[in-house]
Amino acid sequence: MTTKACLAIAMFVILAATFASQNAPPPATGTVQGIVTREGTNDPVPDVEIQIPVRGPVSMSVEQARSLTEYVGAGNTIPQDALYQARNTLANAAQGVMPPKPTPPLRAITDASGRFSIPNVPAGETHVIAQLAGYFGPASDGNSPQVSIRHLIVAPQKTESVQLTLIPGGTISGRVTDANGKPQADAMVRLLRQTYVFGHTDYEPMPGGKSTDDRGEFRLYRVPPGEYLLAVQARSARPVSLSNDMSNGTNAVQIPILTLYPGVTDPARAVQLIVKGGDELTGISVQALMAPGARISGKVTSTLPPAVLTGARGAVRAPVATVSIMPHDAIPGSNGQYYPPVTASPEGNFEIPNIPPGTYDLIARLPAAYGWGSQNPPERATGAWAFGRNTVEVRGANVENIAIVVNGGIDVPGRVMVDGRPASPALSLTLIPDDSARLSFDEPAVNTFNQIAQYKVKIDPDGSFKFPALPEGRYRIQAALLASASLSKSAYLADVRQGNLSVYDNGLTVTTREANPLVVFINTNGGILNGSVLGQDRSPAGTDATAVLVPSDNRRQNPEMYFVARATADNHGGFALSSIPPGSYKLFAWANVKPGAYKNAEFLRQFENRGVPVTVLANAVVSAEVEFIP
Repeated sequence: MTTKACLAIAMFVILAATFASQNAPPPATGTVQGIVTREGTNDPVPDVEIQIPVRGPVSMSVEQARSLTEYVGAGNTIPQDALYQARNTLANAAQGVMPPKPTPPLRAITDASGRFSIPNVPAGETHVIAQLAGYFGPASDGNSPQVSIRHLIVAPQKTESVQLTLIPGGTISGRVTDANGKPQADAMVRLLRQTYVFGHTDYEPMPGGKSTDDRGEFRLYRVPPGEYLLAVQARSARPVSLSNDMSNGTNAVQIPILTLYPGVTDPARAVQLIVKGGDELTGISVQALMAPGARISGKVTSTLPPAVLTGARGAVRAPVATVSIMPHDAIPGSNGQYYPPVTASPEGNFEIPNIPPGTYDLIARLPAAYGWGSQNPPERATGAWAFGRNTVEVRGANVENIAIVVNGGIDVPGRVMVDGRPASPALSLTLIPDDSARLSFDEPAVNTFNQIAQYKVKIDPDGSFKFPALPEGRYRIQAALLASASLSKSAYLADVRQGNLSVYDNGLTVTTREANPLVVFINTNGGILNGSVLGQDRSPAGTDATAVLVPSDNRRQNPEMYFVARATADNHGGFALSSIPPGSYKLFAWANVKPGAYKNAEFLRQFENRGVPVTVLANAVVSAEVEFIP
């Protein structure tokens, strides 16, 4: 979960009290007093801002509304009334109507002993929020939020006491040099935090990157506790020429590339920096790497029928291709290189300079009469695009005569079967682009592939559907059964087949050839798991935990086969999962884990012996207990 997402959650906690009861009479009040200490110690933390939200008119700022909608757009959920309020606020702001100012929270500042007191707090459920620049709250979901929050029930005419903890950020300092030990001024230094996307390892750049000074030195401060890779990108206005001899096809330039501490390019070989509260890591020296740059050149052709194309406002769209390049196997954030798209000549010729060794995907984009647009699916797109792609390997020498053929896309038809019979259930069925297409720096291309990912295909009464004009590539199948009287609560997605091949676990590959129809199988004999998370002494867990039911080894590549529940201390660690496909699983629980980490094979491998085997039977209820992993 990103820092921005943590702030969004904290902000929503504040808003939740506002949504509760805006028309209720003023409640009786009490007093909240407390102390803020450094986590793991009794040391007080002075000058901390304390806030307690107060119910008032339903309102949120434009910035809050935008943060919440972005949070939802990243695949997270919030209550529908909050989402409606956010969208309504943004719609009003677009018309110049600004929201009323919300009721300000009650505030206090901790004194030298870390203590505070706030009188006249409305009785009932509330939250106490502590925040101080450079400090962070206790770890949650594998990350350290910028606030510390405690739930509290205030009784009328009573004084409630609360203790909150904060953790000071750390610092990392060091020096960047070149291969000859010369200081590298103006090199960008940033931290990458490991996250997980659909089971793949991702590296999210942390905010607050710094440039080295004239001595090549850097200092990163207010670093949240956690584990990081340190990345260095030397800045160079243009490649440094080593030779003017280009006759052998070898590009005679060296270009700076993203370097990970202590001086590698592969994240698997990089050394993680572990920052604990208040740590000062010094002497971090990195030699910024260079690599021979190559030129990739070729030609874009098209199978599209010739036509004069116009945009939404009648402007003619020039039939000129845009070509973007992406690392073939890189995960977003891990490569760190920026490759701007290039515009081909009217004849389709293109050239991309200064590409370091590696394997890359090239994607070409051309205007089309019919296809996906940046804002709409094919049936409504007024500025449609068609795509073509190729893969190349760069070894330091120029790569020439690369052919990219743009095609109009392939229709992928299908049918839904419920318990072996064609049906049209309440099903949200989408195809998520699951390859390098999502890494492009070509904004129209990225927006178009995002549009494909958001498209929920229409299912006809006989269960038939069709994904139209899909560009070639790999897609992950995502399905969500919606609450409906037509399906039992035990329904689940059993399989997706294309001919005799199951594509549910490994994804769908779309080529330029006609696609075989998909068959989506839904069964209604799912099982139920009633579980309990225990502490290390086999007593009910005294902390919230994330419980995860993990599929057998041969299905772990499918992120849809993991079932997750929150086991709360208030519920004595109990949880329930339903609509589980019959089969063999392992049950795990973590007290603190990054979202999606448990879908990553490498992460899960280190905890394999902590899992509890569970066999889920059709139309049956099974019980299981598992000790949480601290």
